[in-house]
Amino acid sequence: DSVNLSRFLPQLTILLACLFPSSGLLADVVIAELMADNDGTLADEDGDFSDWLELHNNGTDPVDLDGWLLFDDPDGLGWRFPSIVLGPDEFVVVFASGKDRSPAGGELHPSFRLDSSGEYLGLYQPDRVSVAFEFAPGFPPQREDYSYGLEMGAGVILDSPVYFSSPTPGSLNGVGLRGFVSDVVLSHESGFYEQAFEVSLQTGTPDAVIRYTLDGSAPLQGVGQVYGGPIQVADTTILRSAAFLEGYGPSY
Repeated sequence: DSVNLSRFLPQLTILLACLFPSSGLLADVVIAELMADNDGTLADEDGDFSDWLELHNNGTDPVDLDGWLLFDDPDGLGWRFPSIVLGPDEFVVVFASGKDRSPAGGELHPSFRLDSSGEYLGLYQPDRVSVAFEFAPGFPPQREDYSYGLEMGAGVILDSPVYFSSPTPGSLNGVGLRGFVSDVVLSHESGFYEQAFEVSLQTGTPDAVIRYTLDGSAPLQGVGQVYGGPIQVADTTILRSAAFLEGYGPSY
């Protein structure tokens, strides 16, 4: 006797979706974090502090990255991922070292490096057309050992990309910084002067607080004198300054 399977199709569809990782257009994988100026934050297996980026499966189904591609040039050839299953809410760190290797079970090293002055970075699905995630026209200039990416809460993307003073490769991102305070500009350059004079300080970031020291120590948030007007200089002085604003990185 023939068996009518139509009444079982919904259950079969759900079962198959659980058994086999997705690689299609519904996959929700993002570039959650990157570091394009890695001086001492994370070393690769060779001991090199290579640039790196982090992928996060923000969806509810596992995703096989086989055939997915990373592009640092939208008109380039891209770098192809091997078969790696990324489960829901899982991360994978990719070292943008230019070493071009992807051994089974080993570290991933695309054929390109990241440009700390900013550039395009995109994650494409295997059809080479569908963009899963991209920084376009490019991510902004980066600062040494700061990372850049998506603020996330319980795996949910909260806002536009921000900077992180405490990078978290391979784990959930915390609260970030919207940018950096503009450099402090002094009215006088370093040098030798025959007469006493006054030094004025200013920054282009509205509402930023300028702090300074006269003993050569570094001004920090909450450390150093708050600038309120021209500083009298009558002798050999080591003047250091920096500007601060809540939600932003310092000017130095």
